[in-house]
Amino acid sequence: MPEILIITNYFPPETGAAANRIMQLAQLLQKNGRQVTVFCPLPNYPTGKLYPGYKNKLNTRESVQGISVVRFFIWPSASKNPLVRLFSTASLLLLLSFKLLFSRLPNDVVVQSPPLLLSFVCCAILRLRRRKIILNVSDLWPLAAVELQVIPPKGIGYRAACYFERKIYGWAQVILGQSEEILTHIKSFKSKATLELYRNFPEFSHEATPVVDNAEKVQIFYAGLLGVAQGIYRLLTEISFDANKVEIHVFGAGAEQDLISRHLSQKPNCGIYFHGNLSRSELQARIEKMDFALVPLVSRIYGSVPSKIFEYSKMGFPLIYMGGGEGSDIVRNFKLGYDVETGDYKSLSELISQVAQLDSAERLTLKSEVYHTANRSFNAAEQFQNLAVFKN
Repeated sequence: MPEILIITNYFPPETGAAANRIMQLAQLLQKNGRQVTVFCPLPNYPTGKLYPGYKNKLNTRESVQGISVVRFFIWPSASKNPLVRLFSTASLLLLLSFKLLFSRLPNDVVVQSPPLLLSFVCCAILRLRRRKIILNVSDLWPLAAVELQVIPPKGIGYRAACYFERKIYGWAQVILGQSEEILTHIKSFKSKATLELYRNFPEFSHEATPVVDNAEKVQIFYAGLLGVAQGIYRLLTEISFDANKVEIHVFGAGAEQDLISRHLSQKPNCGIYFHGNLSRSELQARIEKMDFALVPLVSRIYGSVPSKIFEYSKMGFPLIYMGGGEGSDIVRNFKLGYDVETGDYKSLSELISQVAQLDSAERLTLKSEVYHTANRSFNAAEQFQNLAVFKN
């Protein structure tokens, strides 16, 4: 059985799109005859704290759903400070680099990017060891960091990140891009790598017929990372709506969770409810009868297509999307819900007031239409079979 290694900064039991995306790739590779090993840090995302059972460990080896997983020490952090985050990534590289330099490795290695420092060091070592580098690019850094105002478009940090980016695109033999915009950007570097579009379609069995709660109130939910890119705290403080007609439910964890909790504690009966971080099964049970999924970005990020577009539409939730770019095109072209300009909270408030007028029958019809469209169009297994890089 041919072997393949995946190197990633995120992996279950961590939650979120990045961990789910790599887990799905590992499972698809395994189902298609590959022996998969994953190198990743001790689980710590999104809280920035090591999960129970992993403290005081330098590395562990375990099996996750039949996949061999080797986890390495990391100094975890959920800080917004780019220098602190850089130090956290560097701590992971101490043992990981030694492993890549001196242990037996398969010929084919998938490297997840970002983080850029992690992918740069790993690709440099893999190039030295003459391995085939398959780079999986889910976001464009440092471009996204500049657009999010995490780093300024000048200075040593930006120049270093641009250098890392240019090098990994040049060293890779194959590059998987999560969006057309990512592939267009990489083409500008004149990379000789084979480029393939690999969208973050979820692979799960969700055969339940869409349902709605017959309550008069329309229920909108956000579930995911509460971080800088999503801007949920600002969104909740900017929008206005009739709490007698609409409920907004927030699930997740991240840098903004304390801000959100404090804000809502000062505004009881405002129609917004924060539930914290739930397991995947708990979350699905809680949102099953809700009406709309909110998918926002704080600003238009070139190359970014949130995985929630595909995940929640496949579950039958019409989207309220506020992120611009290629994501907006997908929502509009496939008629997956509503699209609002990034940062236009007035229009978002008006849209929430508009959907509040829909009765339960109209909401159910809308959910059913989105469910059938998404399940026809976003097939993870079919997409994987069409990738030339993994064909035997």
